[in-house]
Amino acid sequence: MESLQFLIDKFLQFANSFSVAPTYIKAGAIIVLLFLLVISLAQFRHHFVKWSMKGGLIGLFFGVLLTLIIEGFLLINGSTAITALLGWKNAPKPIKTALDIGKANLIKTIICTP
Repeated sequence: MESLQFLIDKFLQFANSFSVAPTYIKAGAIIVLLFLLVISLAQFRHHFVKWSMKGGLIGLFFGVLLTLIIEGFLLINGSTAITALLGWKNAPKPIKTALDIGKANLIKTIICTP
């Protein structure tokens, strides 16, 4: 029992050495709650409607479409979901170059500039 208490104390000391900003905790909580909402709605649909692959493909299509739209807005803003999640203020040079090229192509595609 004493060794178990020792392990718990060591783990708590290790876990307390990390500091995470509250904004990241809030963002993570929102993502987890949205995931649970989607899973709950899918479970609800599965129980009350005869589920088929056709409906799943439509949901997958809209999920990918929503992801592309959100990523497009983030790219126009100057970051991506990956750089936002990793908290990069200054991304490495190759990634920064790829982001700039993608941003220029997206803006050129969306906005007709003379």
